[in-house]
Amino acid sequence: MEVDVAHDEVAVERRRHRRPGERRRDQGQGEERRERTTAGGAGHRAPPGGRVAGKEPDPTPGRGLPPARLESRQARADNSGASPAHRTEAPMTENPPLILVVDDVPVVLAALRMRLEDEGFTVITARDGVEALDQVHDGHPDLMVLDLMLPRLSGERVCQELRADPRTKALPIIVLSARVGETERLRALAAGADMFLAKPYEVHHLVGEIRARLASGRRVVA
Repeated sequence: MEVDVAHDEVAVERRRHRRPGERRRDQGQGEERRERTTAGGAGHRAPPGGRVAGKEPDPTPGRGLPPARLESRQARADNSGASPAHRTEAPMTENPPLILVVDDVPVVLAALRMRLEDEGFTVITARDGVEALDQVHDGHPDLMVLDLMLPRLSGERVCQELRADPRTKALPIIVLSARVGETERLRALAAGADMFLAKPYEVHHLVGEIRARLASGRRVVA
C-alpha cells in the first residue's frame, strides 16, 4: 500500500505553524458540539443554568390544577388562621360597620384592630377618653369597644357623656376592664355600657357580642 508521505508532512507542518487563535477557535467549535449533544440532542444548546429554552418553571402557585383542587386549597388557606370554633363569618355588606376601639395600650389596640378588620369591620381607634369623644362626633361609629382605665378621661365618664348627648345616646358600647368584680360591672352598666367583658377575654366572644349589638339596630344619631 502506498503512503503519501509528502501530503502527511505538509499537514504536520501546517499544524506546527498554526496560530494560537486558530487552535482556540477549533477547540471552541468542538466544545460547542459537545454542549449540543449534552443538552439532549443535536441542535439544542443548553442555556446557562442547564435549563432548556422555553421550559422555565411557572411561578404561579396552583397553576395547572383543576378548579375544584384550587378551591379546596384556597379554603384550607383561609381557615388556617383559626380553628372553626373560633372563627365567625365576616359581614357580607358593601358598607361594613364602623367600630371605634379605645385603649391606651398600643399593642392591645393594634392587635384588636387587626382582628376586627379580619372579621370584615372597618376600625378607627383612640388612646384616651377625650380622643374617644372626638372620634365619636367626627367619625360616627356604629359601635364602641371601650376600655375603662383611660388617661385624661375615664371610660366611665366617656359612657356618661355619650348617654347624656341625644346624638350619641343610642350608640352601642361594649366595655372592657381588667378590674374583675360585680361592683365594677354594675358601675359600668350604670354609666351606660351595654356589655361588660372582663380581661382577659376571648376575642371570638367579643366579636360575637359586637354582631349581636349591631343586629339590635342601635346606631348613632348623626
